Amino acid sequence: NRLDLSRIEGGALRPDRDWHDLSDLVQHVLEQMERQTERHRIDVKLPDDLPLVWLDYVQISQVMTNVIGNAVKYTPPGSTIEVAATPVEGDGLVELRVTDHGPGIPAAALPHIFETFYRALPDGHVPGAGVGLAICKGLVEAHGGTIAAESRTREGTTMRGRLPVGPAEPASDGRGAA
Repeated sequence: NRLDLSRIEGGALRPDRDWHDLSDLVQHVLEQMERQTERHRIDVKLPDDLPLVWLDYVQISQVMTNVIGNAVKYTPPGSTIEVAATPVEGDGLVELRVTDHGPGIPAAALPHIFETFYRALPDGHVPGAGVGLAICKGLVEAHGGTIAAESRTREGTTMRGRLPVGPAEPASDGRGAA
């Protein structure tokens, strides 16, 4: 994680993009996290008509793993974690959401959770170094996207990542305009 963070901060970590099915990516991440999520209910909401997305599969899988992992760490066993994706109408974006029903993030901490080494609960209650969400932010932004959190104390948190569906500029085939 710290190596990835160094590369992100130095601008050296570039997405190796290709077209991918988000449903497959989410399913793969959840399969990889099966042991970690076994004490929670995972509710997956993915429409059948999600577009393919131009992304780095490994990097966005890491984002999903970090965000789902946080939801697991900060919510009680038996609670539901919702993983969803939807196209953003008219914007050429797709939104990935992870919603938990845990204690939420204190309002004073919310603006800082994507900062490197920031811990909303610094008392050591939950293990971690405070780099996971900073890495998520860097990876999503390297894709030309955004990530944000919404939270209500004692109601839960929703992490929203928005990614462009396709490349920022059309690929050139070298033939020029007709």
